[in-house]
Amino acid sequence: MLRSKAFTNSELKTFEQLVSLTQPSLKKVMSKFLKKYYPKVIETKDYIFCEGEIPICLVAHMDTVFSLPPDEVFYDPRYNVVFSPQGLGADDRAGIFAILSIIRDGLRPHVILTTDEEKGGIGASAIAELDCPFSDVRYFIEFDRRGANDCVFYDCYNEEFINYVEGFGFSEAIGSFSDICFICEKWGIAGVNLSVGYRDEHTESEVLFVGHLKSTIEKVKKMLTETDIPHFKFILSPYSYGPIWGGWYKTGSEVLKCGKCGKYFLEEEMFPVMLLNGKTGFYCPDCITKHVTWCDRCQSAFEKYSPEAPDTGLCDCCKEFKKK
Repeated sequence: MLRSKAFTNSELKTFEQLVSLTQPSLKKVMSKFLKKYYPKVIETKDYIFCEGEIPICLVAHMDTVFSLPPDEVFYDPRYNVVFSPQGLGADDRAGIFAILSIIRDGLRPHVILTTDEEKGGIGASAIAELDCPFSDVRYFIEFDRRGANDCVFYDCYNEEFINYVEGFGFSEAIGSFSDICFICEKWGIAGVNLSVGYRDEHTESEVLFVGHLKSTIEKVKKMLTETDIPHFKFILSPYSYGPIWGGWYKTGSEVLKCGKCGKYFLEEEMFPVMLLNGKTGFYCPDCITKHVTWCDRCQSAFEKYSPEAPDTGLCDCCKEFKKK
């Protein structure tokens, strides 16, 4: 029988409690909770980890971007969403909720909880300095991704692993950073970050779609209960995280900035465009559809005066040629 994708009263109360805590308070609560289910829990100022019976490690971070927890949390059962006017902090209390739910359902994977991911992954960086504490871990799952079905692999490009994760109903996406960026490369083990249902993270408009969160939990439980769990090594991607925050580029390729939206893209993804000032610039695939047209004579791309301008006409060079 399929479980309800809505929060039960008990689940809602648990989630409300999670988002109402500061990071230090949550750390104490989680340490106490894990000690009820795991014989040995290791805790430092930077992280908590415990060794389980299933050779997969679940990861989440205990901080949020907000300096204070929300005073008001609202659940709309009609749309099955949770929100707060003070900023919800579902990034990453939804990840913490997912791990709690899985453990309460009787599964015992390895667990890592980190501090200060939002400040650059301080907790993950600290635990990555250790040798991997799990002798049998096959791969890592982090619960720290927006949306419904995303799976993000960062610098890990193990195609077999990507195909394996997508086989559980996820779709590969590109992300900027999370804790496994430190952990997986250092320990040589593949990892993935999965969607847990939040949207508009890092803003007061953040919303948690409960059905998406619970769907991911159910998918991960299937991964944890596989009869034969494969081992996946970390394979460094030919795409590396570059010096431009939020931009991915292929090693050796040039990164260009879109002249309209300001985002960075690979050189081969960009289109050369004659700008209104007569210079040549570059537009990304999204912006070119609204702000660029092609010359009727030479077929060169040129910038429109406004998005409402007609999609036909001559570029400035061809206009000058016609005058002559």
